[in-house]
Amino acid sequence: MKYKELVSTFNPGDIAMLHSLLDSEQIRYYVNGEHFNQMQSLIQPARFMVSEDQFDEAKGHIKLMNINFLTINLDDEEDY
Repeated sequence: MKYKELVSTFNPGDIAMLHSLLDSEQIRYYVNGEHFNQMQSLIQPARFMVSEDQFDEAKGHIKLMNINFLTINLDDEEDY
């Protein structure tokens, strides 16, 4: 199974919200670096990696939430 980066963030609140959203929608994902920033904050963001076949669905859910993430990279797209 291939995964693609959906978002990355340093913010623990964003991380919790994204876990909740992806879990509730049963989207396959893992988070790379989530616990690293607890040891050395602002060194490496938590990167949410989503299954490629569910990437568009996950991206759509984030758009529908209309959230303004201050410390998040949404796949380098300007339409967020």
